[in-house]
Amino acid sequence: MVTEDWANIITLLTERTQSGDLSWNENTIYNDRFSVDLPGQSIRIYEEENRLGVSLELYNEQGRLLDTATVWDNERNDAARHLLELVRRKVLNVEEALDRLKKALS
Repeated sequence: MVTEDWANIITLLTERTQSGDLSWNENTIYNDRFSVDLPGQSIRIYEEENRLGVSLELYNEQGRLLDTATVWDNERNDAARHLLELVRRKVLNVEEALDRLKKALS
């Protein structure tokens, strides 16, 4: 079960991502793992390998893992899945790719 703190963090991350305030990056080692640097810490988000949940990890400025939250599908993780999809689409420039595809097909 995800804690209330993590539920609130997911909401705040979603709001700041939608407004363009956060600059997410794709992990260079693992595909479909994304991170954002914040003052003194960073957050990583990714889909679990079995695709049954979304995990968020909090790291300090030395790169040490401080906490992890995994929201499993049976826990109604709509907010976490929405955040992951939002981040993925922004980092991979999906909207630009769709625009290029439409132009190519016109």
